[in-house]
Formats: sequence, C-alpha cells, structure tokens
Amino acid sequence: MKQKLLNLTPFLSSILSKNSKMDGRIIVLLFLITYFSMIYISSFVMPYVQFWTYLGVPSMSPSFADLRDITSALECYRQGFDPLVHNPCDPWNRPMNYPRLWLGLSSLGLDQSHTFILGILQAILFYACIFIIIIKRLSVSEGLFYGLILCSPAVMLAVERGNNDLMIFVFLSLSVFLMQKRRILPYFFILMASILKLYPIVSIMSALREDKKRAIIIMLMVGTLFMIYMIYTWQDVILIGTTVPRSANLSYGSRVLFDGLNPIFQSISGLGIPEHFRTLFSFMAVLFVLVASYLATRLAFIQTHTQNKLITTQYIDSFRIGSIIYIGTFIIGNNWDYRLIFLILTLPQLFAWFKIQNPLSQCSVFLLIAILFTMWASFFAVWFSGLFSFVFSLQKTGNHLVFLIEEIINWLIFGCLISILLSTLPDWLKTLLRIETPR
Repeated sequence: MKQKLLNLTPFLSSILSKNSKMDGRIIVLLFLITYFSMIYISSFVMPYVQFWTYLGVPSMSPSFADLRDITSALECYRQGFDPLVHNPCDPWNRPMNYPRLWLGLSSLGLDQSHTFILGILQAILFYACIFIIIIKRLSVSEGLFYGLILCSPAVMLAVERGNNDLMIFVFLSLSVFLMQKRRILPYFFILMASILKLYPIVSIMSALREDKKRAIIIMLMVGTLFMIYMIYTWQDVILIGTTVPRSANLSYGSRVLFDGLNPIFQSISGLGIPEHFRTLFSFMAVLFVLVASYLATRLAFIQTHTQNKLITTQYIDSFRIGSIIYIGTFIIGNNWDYRLIFLILTLPQLFAWFKIQNPLSQCSVFLLIAILFTMWASFFAVWFSGLFSFVFSLQKTGNHLVFLIEEIINWLIFGCLISILLSTLPDWLKTLLRIETPR
C-alpha cells in the first residue's frame, strides 16, 4: 500500500502542477453556481427537500432549521421563557442548545421571520472567507477538488441547516488572516468563537506559531479567561450537554462506530452493546490511537532529515486549527457531519506538502482522498442503500457498508492528523514531549 502511494504521489503532483494559467477558483465558483441552480430548478418539479435528500443532504422544512433554533429562542426569550429549558416557539419544540450569550441578539428584535435572510448572509460569509482567506490561486485540478469538497453533503448540511458552525468558521478564518500580521487580535477571535460554541478553544494551539514565551503567555491568558467563563456558565453547559441531539448517522467521533454497531449487533444476535461498554470501548480506542500516533511520530522523526520543509509554508496556522478541531471534537464523542467543514482549513497545507515532495507527501495524499470520501459518505450511503435494495433486496446493507468504511477512514484521519501535528510542533515542545528533533 505504501509503495503504491509512493508511486502515485509524483504522478498526481505533476497533474496538479499543470494548467497553471487558469485560476481554479473559477471552477470552484462554477461548481457552487451549478449546485444551487440545480436546487432552485428542482423546486419547480418536486419539493427541494426531496431533491436535496438525493444529494445526501437530509433537508428540513422550514428552512435553516439549526439557525431557527436560535431565532425562535429569541422570540421566546422576549416572551419570558428560558429557551435553554423550554422553547415552544421552535417549530420542533427544541430547547436552544447553544450558550446563553446568543440570547443577547434579542435586543436587535430578531425573530423567525429573519431566519431566511440570516441563513443566506451566513452562507455568503462562509464562502467569502474560503475564497478570500483560506484558498489562494488554484490549479485546475485543485479547483476540481475544492469544488467537490464545497459541494459535498457535509458542507451543504451546514449550509442547509444554517448551523452556526459557519459563523465559527468565519471567526477562525479571520483569526488565520490576522495571524500573518502577528497581532494579538487573532487570539481574541479564537476566544470569541470559544465563548459562542465552546469547542473552538482547542484552536488556541495555533499560538504555537509564536516564540516559546509568547505562546505560553497567550495560551495561559486565553485559557484562563475561557475557564472563568466556563465556571460562570457551568449550569448552562450541563444543560446544553443534555439537550444536544446525538446520533450515529451523519456523524463522526469516537463514539459513532460503537453506537452504530450497536443496532447491527442487535439485529444479528438480539444483544446490544451496553452504554457503559460503548463509552469504555471508545475511550480505549482513543487512547490506543493517541499512543500509536505518538510512537509512530517518534520513530518517523528519527529517520527524517528535512524538518525545515514541514512548516515553511504560509498555511500551517489554518492547518493546525482545522486539525485540532477535528481531533478535539472526535475525542468528545459524537459530532454531526457539518462540523467536518473545519477540515477545509487543512487542505491548503496538505496540497503544499503534497507538491513539494517532503516526508509528509504520502500522508497528505491519503488525507486528501480520505477527507473527500468522508465528506461525501452520506451521498454514497443513499445510493448504495438503493443499489443493494434493488439488486440484492438488502435495503440496509449498502448503508451499513458505507458506514463501516467511513468510520475506518475517520479513525485513520484522526490518527494521521495527530501524527502530523506532533511532527510540526516547535522544537521546544518536541523536546518536552521527548519527540526527537532530527539533526
């Protein structure tokens, strides 16, 4: 397998270096225009909800369901309800499962009638950050790849639901942009994103771009402020944790594989996997991958003599943020697939490593293919399920097959990103972690 990747890398790299006259971002834009035009045209012959489902995106009506969770909460909050406990204004009667700070928007008079325009504006900001900040000039081949990524079911699930992870992506993109100017402001954006959604606090790891003293001070300051916020809002954090919906479908994370296998085992043997065993299995699997990735990184670094090539590109900041968010959220347990949008932040660095033929090139090849697959997995599940049902009269077999492949790939992505992050740590931290710096 490794030899195949070694042979494949120069070939793919030569393809990506061609067609340099045309900016591939035009292709990405054409992908998006075509995609949304199809959604619009389909609404004349069938409900757009149905058509979107064919593309692997389980659409909901009324539109922008996740954003509506907030706008409906603003209505109920002005009526005297505590929407984190009870939100009867929501079409699905869901309590708001976001930090209470979002209720500050109630003073602007926002309600569900503003949901559609807010959803559109949020999507525009998301795509604008990608085109202006994250991706630079692209080759035609890169444009095709990014076009497939941005039209994938995982990304479109975030857009269709109007999930506020899109705004978190905007905050973190602005942080990446400002880091190039070496100001304190980018870490303020990270803190704001963390206050709004909690999990982005792990992206403070991007402060490792600074020298040792400055990095430690920044991480301690931001971490302390975040901990004060967590202590002050702890009851809300607990409440949100009990109301956030979780599933093994359309999800990634350490618990997803074991939660997904549970109904399969039940259907085969009549016995399921108890809750505490699923928790234990996921913990042990995460621990195993962490240790294996650490050991693999140490062994690889003993043989590596090109350390300077690992972090010399301008994309390492966005790579670190995208990687650590995937790793951190993966460890937590279950995350809806729309959170895979943060893997977009890793793509420019993966392409850069891929093209300069350094020790991480083969790993970059795998990650690019794996990310593309996992973002399109729900599309494959829809059509494989239909295919197996039509050919073999096995309705769920195709879905189960895609699920197992996707979960294996997600765990491999998890391990690869850990190894690469360890590989690109500054020397002082590698010494602390006993990861030998090559000489």
